[in-house]
Amino acid sequence: MERRVQVSIPSQPLLAALRAFGLQTQSQVLFPDDVPGGDQRSAAVHGVYEPREALERMLAPTRVVITAARPGAFALKAVASLTRDGSGPRMQPVALRP
Repeated sequence: MERRVQVSIPSQPLLAALRAFGLQTQSQVLFPDDVPGGDQRSAAVHGVYEPREALERMLAPTRVVITAARPGAFALKAVASLTRDGSGPRMQPVALRP
């Protein structure tokens, strides 16, 4: 079980929310340049949570998912919108390095 932390992150542009999450949970958040793009906004998250749970709640209204996690670090990727034929752009994996 991860440590639980107090977070207070209002709904805001995704990049600002990711910065606030990192500071408040003392976590590293890794993501490719396309993750905070566009007009995506985070959900507001207030309360005491394990960092992963807080991040999942914050990302819920976005097109971003957690692809890897370890204590104190998370990797994210954008989920591409599907085209008519059900395919989407190819995504490169993000690796966490010690």
